[in-house]
Amino acid sequence: MNEEKKEEHEESRPGVDDVLSEMKSAGIEGAVIRNDGVLVSSTMALEEGGAKLISSFNNVIDAMLRSVDDSQREVEISVDSKFLMIIPMRQHMLCGVLSKREKKDELRGYADRMKLLL
Repeated sequence: MNEEKKEEHEESRPGVDDVLSEMKSAGIEGAVIRNDGVLVSSTMALEEGGAKLISSFNNVIDAMLRSVDDSQREVEISVDSKFLMIIPMRQHMLCGVLSKREKKDELRGYADRMKLLL
C-alpha cells in the first residue's frame, strides 16, 4: 500500500516549489503534474485523484488533436470568473488557475521557466 501511495506523488525537483510560490504571490494557483497523472507539486487544493483527472483530460485533448493532424500548445477552461490553463511541458504539465485572462502570458512565462527545471 505504501508503494501505491508513492506513485501518487513525485518528489519535487529543486526550483519547482520556488516558481510555484512565485506564481501564488502573483495571484496564480498552480500545480505541476506528470503526464501519467502523478502530482509533482502544487499550491492549489486538489482532491484525491485530481491530478489524474487533469492529466487524463489533457491526454484525451492531445489525442483528439493528433487524430486531425494538429497539436496543442495549451488548454483553457473557463468557469464563471476563473480560468484553468494546462500547459504541456514535455513529460509534465503546468496547471494554473487565473482570475484574469490577462494573466495567461504570465503563466506561459512561468511554464518556460519550469521547462528548464524539469
